[in-house]
Amino acid sequence: MTTASLLNRACRRAATSLLSADASLRALSRVPGRGAVVLRYHSVNDDPVWARETVQRSLVVPTAVFDEHLRFLVERRRVVSIGTIAEAVAGGRPLDPSWVAVTFDDGYEDNHRNALPILRKHGVTAAFYVTTGCVGDERPLWTAWLRRAVMRAPGPALPVSFLEGGATDVSTERARERAVRQLTGFVKRCDAPRARAAFEEVLAATRSEGRPDRRVMMSWDEIRDLRRAGMTVGAHSVAHWNLPSLSDADLEAEVRGSGEALARETGGRVEHFSYPNGRTTCHFDARVARAVAGAGYASAVTSVSGAVSRRLSAFAIPRLGVYERHCDVRRLALDIERARLGRPADPCVERVSRELRRTAGRHASGTRGEAL
Repeated sequence: MTTASLLNRACRRAATSLLSADASLRALSRVPGRGAVVLRYHSVNDDPVWARETVQRSLVVPTAVFDEHLRFLVERRRVVSIGTIAEAVAGGRPLDPSWVAVTFDDGYEDNHRNALPILRKHGVTAAFYVTTGCVGDERPLWTAWLRRAVMRAPGPALPVSFLEGGATDVSTERARERAVRQLTGFVKRCDAPRARAAFEEVLAATRSEGRPDRRVMMSWDEIRDLRRAGMTVGAHSVAHWNLPSLSDADLEAEVRGSGEALARETGGRVEHFSYPNGRTTCHFDARVARAVAGAGYASAVTSVSGAVSRRLSAFAIPRLGVYERHCDVRRLALDIERARLGRPADPCVERVSRELRRTAGRHASGTRGEAL
């Protein structure tokens, strides 16, 4: 049996017996790992009604839990910035396996209201990747508004022409959750015009054209406050469409436009990018990564779990998603060890890294090819 298989078996045993997790985790933490770990948060919130209608429940972490997470990270790991990790990857240097970086996606208003005070309390710097077209709810973050529409839709069925059968079941709470996943998955696989049309159809069918009852996204003043507090502010596209499905022109607008808006509004350089729409479908590829690099960013993070090592590209950095199951901090500790010891869960990370290295090699040798 290989070393990797033995480690995976040890991780599974620890996962099924949290009563003995402390001893198991301490043993795992002494095993040399493949690299650092980047954590991916979304929302820090104690309002279950808001969460039900705005953010997928599994993505919401209560404030007390986030506080416990940071206490654990400060005591047991070395919390570093995403810039520190990106620089090591770009330079081909080994990454300290004790390193952990904290990041947030989307730009929800509770990131400023709830997460920032806790980060300050523990002296931790995090990166916040902002969907710039949705700042202050200027335009809808389509994932949040689609969820709200489905949760409030009159039952028992929601008519939508783009699904087989022309409707989806919303007769029960469980059915509504399935409908959210089904509709979100469809939109994420579309190019921008078709995605907009599908999204608008859902809003019209549910009579949900109005704004949410309370603000969903941070304001520009709050984003500027994050930067003044020493946090990293990064780009997460303009409209949160699935980037691989976009035309070259739309891809350029989403990638470059997001960074330009942040630089203009915050008065600082924007060096880091996060690919939107993980989990449901492929959310990045070599073409997208080259567009991000060409727009002047220094790194890009993914939603693929795994260790960050010098073998990867700085534009294909894996992250460990933090979910509802991590309310037990021991589960978070275990999953950090699993990510640190394992390979990326999706081979796309390594495939894109290889392609970017080949592209860079062709460019350096003077042969014809796209530059990074």
